Amino acid sequence: ELAALLSDELSLQRFARVAELGIEQALQLLERAMDAELMLADGAAFRFRHPLIRELLASRAHPTERSALHARIASTLEAEGTSGELSLEIAGHLLATSEPEPRPLLEHARRGADHAFAVFAWAKAAQLYEVAADAARACGVPVADLEYQCALAHQHQFNFGPSFSHYSAALRAFTEAADPMGQARTLRNLTRLRYSSNETRYGQLMDLSTHERMLQQLDRREPAVRGVLLEAMALAYWTARQTARAETLARQAFELGERTGDAGLCADARFTLGLVLWQAGQLAEAYACMSDCKARWKRD
Repeated sequence: ELAALLSDELSLQRFARVAELGIEQALQLLERAMDAELMLADGAAFRFRHPLIRELLASRAHPTERSALHARIASTLEAEGTSGELSLEIAGHLLATSEPEPRPLLEHARRGADHAFAVFAWAKAAQLYEVAADAARACGVPVADLEYQCALAHQHQFNFGPSFSHYSAALRAFTEAADPMGQARTLRNLTRLRYSSNETRYGQLMDLSTHERMLQQLDRREPAVRGVLLEAMALAYWTARQTARAETLARQAFELGERTGDAGLCADARFTLGLVLWQAGQLAEAYACMSDCKARWKRD
């Protein structure tokens, strides 16, 4: 049952540590499982013959015992290191306990979510960022970045409803924290999401009052933040087919990106400018912008 709760595939050393047994004793138990045709050796690892076998064995434990075993497994795995992949496992075991402590859950859910995001496992990343955000609230820790990352993970897998919800939560949290760059990044992504989700149709101009109000508040301060807002607004005007206004804003955003040394902003602004120039029929210039954007993204 302990092996079934641990994972589908496990090493002898890990099983021995979690079971608090010597290597010889642990090996004897695994060999008995193989003799019973429950498990088989796969190189240096052992795994269950079929997922249903593991599921059946894991379900045999009483819920209280199962919760305690998951807590024990998580505690043992914590001694193995701090990698994102390991935290992904630990977070799963913590979530399987009856009352996980919020502080370690926050740590491992965040690290595990970052790992899942890096390997394009968007659904798992979104799930763990949401878990981490709930744990952060329980710990009194800021949640803006976690809500933002959760929204972005949902956006990558085209889950528009949850993405809108978490971006809205992120925007509120960044506003409360007086974090203008966080607000601007969130508004930029919301702008893109409104068009990709078809909430605002091609040829329509979305409501940019929040963008404009924030620009007025910034005045000439924080040029990098202003650049992010201008690039988002340029994209909105391009989608609304207001080409001249879009080109002006995209060029302003690019200038601010160059002035502040913000490579990401420069690349985004060049991409948007390429779209605008293509819309205007200036195909050679559009191609040059897109090529420059591609080179900047590669360098970044």
